[in-house]
Amino acid sequence: MTTGKFPPFRAMTYSPGGLINSIITQVKVSSPINDLDAKIEKHDPRLTDTTALWDTGATHCCISKKLAIELNLIPSGRTDMSHAKGKESTNTYTLDIFLPNEIWVPGCEVMEIEGVAGNFGIIIGMDIITMGDLAITNVNGNTMFSFRVPSVSHIDFVKEIRLDAEKILSKTGRNEKCPCGSGKKFKDCHLKK
Repeated sequence: MTTGKFPPFRAMTYSPGGLINSIITQVKVSSPINDLDAKIEKHDPRLTDTTALWDTGATHCCISKKLAIELNLIPSGRTDMSHAKGKESTNTYTLDIFLPNEIWVPGCEVMEIEGVAGNFGIIIGMDIITMGDLAITNVNGNTMFSFRVPSVSHIDFVKEIRLDAEKILSKTGRNEKCPCGSGKKFKDCHLKK
């Protein structure tokens, strides 16, 4: 039995069907809402809908110049941004970002990007991604993307494969064919190893 307050876990899963080469989800953004206990409704007039590109190559979150203008944001400062075309000085803004399934990231410092290749207003960078656990799988030709906060556990495919192999091997009889597919008896193949 556990005591105390249960942690506020939140998670989201996105599976558009088929294989995809970029993760783009719907998000909501707003100027900072100072009351962290505020009840934010789905259709809160302070929130603006936009699309977000999830980018593990981006150190920080970014906002398109177009969306910053649309939201009438006032820069909170300037910073140097490095990207594929070099380095440039750009505006920074403070935003609240609302990811799907009620994952609220208050006070996120974002950098302005001039033009974006694609139709999205926000880039979700590693500053948000590292707040939780992210997994991308492509089983049977279908991409599934899942994200949860806070981080709960490590995903270790090497350990998972090892445990699965040990389970299979422990159920294989000495004189049965080896599950590795060699055609040899188990006792003459992987049982020795």
